[in-house]
Amino acid sequence: MKRVIELVKHKCLCATALLLITSLGWSSMAAAAVCSSTNYVLSTQAEVDALGATGCDSVAGNLEIEYVTDITSLDGLSNITSVGRNLTVGDNDVLTNLDGLSNITSVGRDLVISSNAALTNLDGLAGLSSVGRKVSIGYNDALINVDGLANLTSVGEEVGIRDNAALANLDGLASLTSGGLDLFITYNAALTNLDGLANLPSAGQLNISDNDTLVNLDGLANLTSIGKALIIGLNPVLTDLDGLASITSVENDLRISTNYVLTDLGGLANIASVGGDLYIASNPELSCEGIALLLGWPNGPPDDSVGGDITISSNAIGCNSIAEVLASYIPPSSNPGSVNGRFKALLQAVQNARGGGRGKQAQ
Repeated sequence: MKRVIELVKHKCLCATALLLITSLGWSSMAAAAVCSSTNYVLSTQAEVDALGATGCDSVAGNLEIEYVTDITSLDGLSNITSVGRNLTVGDNDVLTNLDGLSNITSVGRDLVISSNAALTNLDGLAGLSSVGRKVSIGYNDALINVDGLANLTSVGEEVGIRDNAALANLDGLASLTSGGLDLFITYNAALTNLDGLANLPSAGQLNISDNDTLVNLDGLANLTSIGKALIIGLNPVLTDLDGLASITSVENDLRISTNYVLTDLGGLANIASVGGDLYIASNPELSCEGIALLLGWPNGPPDDSVGGDITISSNAIGCNSIAEVLASYIPPSSNPGSVNGRFKALLQAVQNARGGGRGKQAQ
C-alpha cells in the first residue's frame, strides 16, 4: 500500500513539473512573438543581426531592407514568420540570396523585391503562401528565376514582374490561383514564355509589353475574362495570340500595338465584347479576321460589340480599317478550306452527280 501511495505521489510530481515547464515555454514564446517596434528599416548588416538577436518572430508593420551596400546575409532574420504590412528588399548591391527570410509565411500588404544587382534567386521566400495586396519583382538584373515563390497561392490585387534582364520564365508562380489580379509583365528581355501563369482563371488589367524574347502567350490559356484592360504591345518576336483563346470579354480597353511579327488575331476570336476602346495599330504583319465578329460582321458598326472608339491602322493589307477587316472575313461555313466548307462542297458534288437539276433548284 505504501509503495502505491509513493508511486501516485511520483506521478503527480512529474505531471506538475511537466505542466510548469509547458506553461513557462508558452509564456516564453508569447513574450518573444511580437517585435518591439512596429516598423523596421534595416540599412546595415549589424542592424539585420541585431533584430535577429531579439528572437522576435512577427513584425506588425513594415520590414524594409534597402539602400545599403554591406548587407550580404539575412540569416539573422530566420525567426521572422510574418510581416503585417510591407516586406521590402531593395537597392542592395551585394546581396545574392534571401535565405534568411525562409520562415515568413505571410505578408499583409506588399512584397517588393527591387533593384538588387546581385540577387540571383528568390529561394529564401519558399515559405511564403500569401501576400495581401501586391507582389512587385523588378529591376533585378541577375535574377534568373522566381522559383522561390512556388508556395505562393494567394495575392490580393496585383503581380508586377518588370525589367528583370535575365529572367527566363515565371514557373515559380505556378501555384498562384487568385482570380482578378492586375498583371504587369513588362521589359523582361530574356522572358520566353508565361507558362507559370497557367493556373490563373481571370485577370483584372493584363499588360504584356516590351518583352524582347517572348514567343507565345500559351501560359494564359485558362484566362476566361479581363476585368479591366488588355494590352499587348512591343513584343518583337510574338507571332500569335492563341494563348488568349479562352477569353470571352474585356471590360475596358483592348490594345494590340507594335508587335512586329504578329500575324493574326485568331486568339481573340472568342471575345464577344469590349467595354472600352479597341486599338489595333502598327503591327506590320497582322491580318485581323479574328475580330470581324466583334466589329459586327457583316454590317459593322453600329452592330459591333465595342463600347468605345475603334482604331485600326498601320497593319498588314486587310487590317487598316473596319471596312477592310469586314471585307477580309470568310465565315468558316463558307470557307472551302474549313471542315464545314469541305463537307458542303462534297455534298454538293454528290447531289450534282445524282441530278444536277435538283441542286440548281435548291440554290
